[in-house]
Amino acid sequence: MSSSSKDYGKALKALRERDMYELQLEQTGGAYEVFTAYLDWEETSTKGHVQIPRLTQMLFERALVTYWQHPKLWEDYAYYGVHFLPSLTPPSPFAFVGVNRC
Repeated sequence: MSSSSKDYGKALKALRERDMYELQLEQTGGAYEVFTAYLDWEETSTKGHVQIPRLTQMLFERALVTYWQHPKLWEDYAYYGVHFLPSLTPPSPFAFVGVNRC
């Protein structure tokens, strides 16, 4: 039972952190700096939060809708897709178009 409690606590903490980033995105109109900070947080496993690869993938895609001109963002997305999503379905075709244009 204590394991479930511990997992719940980690998930709740991660939810609160994600809510904080989502609020910052809303308040700043989706600022690039907020997206990159949010992505860094999602990708970092040392923070002790629950990682959900699909959420990170969707966050990359949300950022790329607006900041598609940033090659670094495309590179990070491609790296993430290759290293952290190999067992899942491939990233959206949207990603391959962008990577080809870098």
